[in-house]
Order: sequence, then structure tokens, then C-alpha cells
Amino acid sequence: MKNFIVGIGGTGAKCLEHLLHCCASGLGPEKLWVGMVDQDEANGNVSRTKIQLTKYMNLRRSLRDEAKHDLSKDSNLFKTEITSNPDSVWLPLAGADPTLEQVIYYNNLKTEVKNLMDCLYDPAERKQNLSEGFRGKPNIGAAAMLATTADEKDVFWSQIYKAIDSARGGEEVRVFIISSIFGGTGASGFANIARRIKTIQKEKNVTTNFHLGGALMLPYFTYDVPEENMEGELFAKPEEFLDQTKGALEYYSKLFEHDKIFDQV
Repeated sequence: MKNFIVGIGGTGAKCLEHLLHCCASGLGPEKLWVGMVDQDEANGNVSRTKIQLTKYMNLRRSLRDEAKHDLSKDSNLFKTEITSNPDSVWLPLAGADPTLEQVIYYNNLKTEVKNLMDCLYDPAERKQNLSEGFRGKPNIGAAAMLATTADEKDVFWSQIYKAIDSARGGEEVRVFIISSIFGGTGASGFANIARRIKTIQKEKNVTTNFHLGGALMLPYFTYDVPEENMEGELFAKPEEFLDQTKGALEYYSKLFEHDKIFDQV
């Protein structure tokens, strides 16, 4: 059996970090591939998890080398073999300082479509620099992710394609996605990335052996908003997390009644 786990956004990366500790303790599966999705390359949680992932893989390789250490094969210590690239982080919007206007080619849209975008997004949202993430705005993140493609040559998506190919070859494959239900990247990517995976599955005509699951994290932290961000710039507001969560839960409850994206959530 092959197991793939995808952490979306800062919360997804933080959960993966904890999973690595579980794997080190012997509580993980036999084999695991780890991938992350985040628009903010400087996200501290992502950087920290990438470091932990590299340390885990190096330490396991050393401990499991019979020429260097006498760790019993029956030991559960560092049992999980993680076959991942620490750099397998997908940035939905590559390039320098992208904005939603650039992603959707706003200036080239037909008048009626442009009017619709004006109703859905105010000028600040359309022009916001997205190189540091979606600033707690899943409506921006969802549009940006839907405008991108799942390139099979990308380090991240190539593994998803391989996972589905393995299922077509008769091997049991499990893909699990984890993110926050509030905030920006995680909330906007949870269902959209799952849909994209399902689309690839259908394109490859895989009907068995492939299982897609997910978990959503409720709000679990707060912070003070810096004073310099108070004028004009978009930013995530902790006091809005519960309202965002309530709306997202209502949305998902209705969505999953009609669109069976996940086998288990």
C-alpha cells in the first residue's frame, strides 16, 4: 500500500511536522510520501517542516544502515520510510509579485465578465500582491488556484500522477489532505486540490484502489495585528476566524451532499 499526505498552508505544514514526530516514534505507516502546498514561500511553518523532513530522512537512513548502527529490523523507531523531496512544495502562483488581476487577465476580460469580477472582488483584493499568500481571503485563493494547472512535470503534481498510476496498476493507494478551514491558502485549497486530484483520477479511468481522505482544522490560535498593516493592505484577522469557519462548515456540508469529492473527511 502507498500512502500520500498533503499539507496545505501553514496549518497543513504544522500538522505534517507533528506527523513526522509520530513516524519517528513508530506510529506512522510503513511508507509515506509527504507534499506541501503554500503560496507564501517564506512561511515559517513550511520552512520548519522542510528542515524536519530532511533531518528525519537523513537520520533514518543512518539508523537503518547496518554498517553504521545495529538497530533491529523489528524496531518501530523511525519505522516509516518517507520517500519525499523536501522541496516538493507547490506554489499555485509562480513568478514575482502575482496579483489576482494578472492571474485572471482582468484587463482582457469581456465587459460583462469584468463587471462580475468587480461585484465579487473589490480593487484592493484584485490588486493585492499574493507572493506572501492569500491573507486569510479564501475567495482570492480559490480563484487563483482554479486559474492554475496541475503540471505533471511539477515535483509536487508528478507524485500525485504517479500515485494514481499505481492505483491503476492494482496497488492500494491512499491520499490524505489536511488544512485549516479558516484562513487563506488551506481553506481555498482543500476542496479545489481534491477536485483536481479527482479529475486526474477520472482522466486516467481509475475506479478502484484509490482512496482520498481529508481533515480540516478548526481555529486554534490568535495573534496581534501589526499597526503598520492597518492602512490599506489586506491581512488575516483572527477575530474573523470563527465566522469564516461557520460559513465554511455550512458550505462543505452542502457541497459534500452533492459532490462526493472525498471518500472520508
